Amino acid sequence: MLAYKHALLLLLLVLSGCVGTRNVETVADRLNERYLNRASECAGGLAAYHCSGVMIRGFESLDLLWNPSESELSRDTVPFSYVRADLGITRLYPSIAGFIVNEFSLVNESTKGSGQPSEGYQLTVRCSFPYDGGTVSRADGCGISTQEEGIPPGSSRPCGLQGINNAYDWLLHFKLLAANHQPNSNCTFKATVGDFLSSLQAHVLLGSLPDGQLGPYIETWNEVVLSAWPREVTRDLPIEAFYYSQGGSPIFARKAQQRFFAETGRLVPIVVVDLEQARPFTYQQKDQIR
Repeated sequence: MLAYKHALLLLLLVLSGCVGTRNVETVADRLNERYLNRASECAGGLAAYHCSGVMIRGFESLDLLWNPSESELSRDTVPFSYVRADLGITRLYPSIAGFIVNEFSLVNESTKGSGQPSEGYQLTVRCSFPYDGGTVSRADGCGISTQEEGIPPGSSRPCGLQGINNAYDWLLHFKLLAANHQPNSNCTFKATVGDFLSSLQAHVLLGSLPDGQLGPYIETWNEVVLSAWPREVTRDLPIEAFYYSQGGSPIFARKAQQRFFAETGRLVPIVVVDLEQARPFTYQQKDQIR
């Protein structure tokens, strides 16, 4: 029976057409291209995340993988990090592995040329924290935190509601929070072109601060909140790659790859991520399921 299942998996891999070299072996090149793209905005007056940078999310167990938790669904909140060459981020939220979504357009790069539909589920960005926003403590992900202690009440409200409209104002706000050991209560910017750019610029300004508890603030992940997606859209999710961190094991990324293929018929490649490198994404054939 086991041999039969293994043979069936190999047959499906061949018939699916999902193993073309463009979709698999070039994924790291595409990710590195976006990582190195420092665009302030994208064509058509769209926010920078539509064409540049890499949106990345880790998972802590194999229970949910790409699915939002019940809490995330109820709060319409799925946190990602957004990494790009100019941001200085070298640390991601601790996880066993994770996934990366393609740039925010209707064309799903992970299904091009595969015989699968080319339009995936359209993800939506709600807000962007220049530094880890502790979204688990925010009722709607982008609003006020329940963890405000020793800081002026309402300091965790969205930036615009506090008159914080640019990166320099945000840095002054963050300095006060950090001095009171509440950096995760930082305010969030909206997902508009100008506000998203301000959130990126604000993160870069963290490089001017002394180190925090985790080391240099600039090296710590930011947090971009997306709207939660329904669990029944798995097949259409624009997942471009699964990943694991350099020095770790590919075992959990491989389990995710295998489960996603079993549910969708799409073989999404695995990449290794090392944000200490100028080109941090690497594809290795040995990491993929056989």
